[in-house]
Amino acid sequence: MPHAKVFFLNNKEFVVLPSVYEPREDSFLLAESLPTIKGKVLDVGTGTGIIALASLFRGAAHITAIDINPEAIKNVKLNFRRIAMENKLKAFRSNLFENVKGRFDVICFNPPYLPSEEIQEFAIDGGTEGREVLDSFLYNVKGYLKRNGRVYFLQSSLNGFAKTKEILQELNFGYRVIATSKLFFEKLVVFECLPM
Repeated sequence: MPHAKVFFLNNKEFVVLPSVYEPREDSFLLAESLPTIKGKVLDVGTGTGIIALASLFRGAAHITAIDINPEAIKNVKLNFRRIAMENKLKAFRSNLFENVKGRFDVICFNPPYLPSEEIQEFAIDGGTEGREVLDSFLYNVKGYLKRNGRVYFLQSSLNGFAKTKEILQELNFGYRVIATSKLFFEKLVVFECLPM
């Protein structure tokens, strides 16, 4: 595949299709902070599939990857094919949980979080205050989580940690921050959440 962008995970090379979000500091922080995983994983907003792949490398038995961008669905399938693991993957287009059925042991999300007047680029625009997509995810995620399931998501200081903690408490989630990274203009954190 000439001139394709690539990224590396577990010393393996994966491709980034042209209209798909290229893994950056946020993607790698979430990927690297995932613990050992057992059971079924849902990767929301999969993009290239970096988090789905990280879940696989951490022991996930089966991964469902969803994204609003149809090119991302092609991308994650392509990357699983590169390591002959497509039998572990189910991937389809979905706007958050719109087309999702069933419950999962682990749900992961690297949401778009840049504050924007309107959402034009689904991969980065988080709506007003950068929280629109994240909040929609948080208010709906419990309905797709198994009884002892866990949720892992990334957040930036650009869209307010305090508000997230407030929502998690309101929804009766136990939570802790399991990874942080300080960048020039923002701080990134990874939350681990468990329903109480």
